[in-house]
Amino acid sequence: VHLRYPLVVRVILVWHVHVLFFVLVTADFFAAYAHPVEGDTYRRVLVPALNGAKSSNALVRQNAIKLFKAIISKTTRPEDHKLSLDELIALPKAGKTTGSDHRVTLYSMLGQLVPSPTVSATVLQTALPLLAKETHDQAVAVLASSLAPHLVFCLREDITIPSDALALVAKDMNSSKPVLRR
Repeated sequence: VHLRYPLVVRVILVWHVHVLFFVLVTADFFAAYAHPVEGDTYRRVLVPALNGAKSSNALVRQNAIKLFKAIISKTTRPEDHKLSLDELIALPKAGKTTGSDHRVTLYSMLGQLVPSPTVSATVLQTALPLLAKETHDQAVAVLASSLAPHLVFCLREDITIPSDALALVAKDMNSSKPVLRR
């Protein structure tokens, strides 16, 4: 037992194991948590969710989505939703994601944002250009499905959709890529 202890400590200190444990435990905790998670607390928990999205481990990415879903459902503050939107879009917009899996995870998180007057028009304006630039089929499909509720919300609530976003939608409907046309 004494000889194995240092090995166990070294394994626990490995970054991927540590992130996996943190994201797994906190996702389950916040899913069961009965109180709002807003403001500074929300921002502090958002960071590990976004960091988990970068992981090369599929389980960490899945649990990062689960953690994001849990915390976004615990806040009603428009500032928290806007912060989440800005953080989710920043890396793909700048072209600084670690790969297609990272983008798929971020776009899945984007799909967890509840449509609202303050968020939906901004989602369409900032994320539709990403749809036109995306090259990975799975990322295109996830991003398109994440954008659909926001587009429907804007149409139902008669919220003005920016003309450049409408032009992109019309252009993509005639795209040679079947995934974009859908």
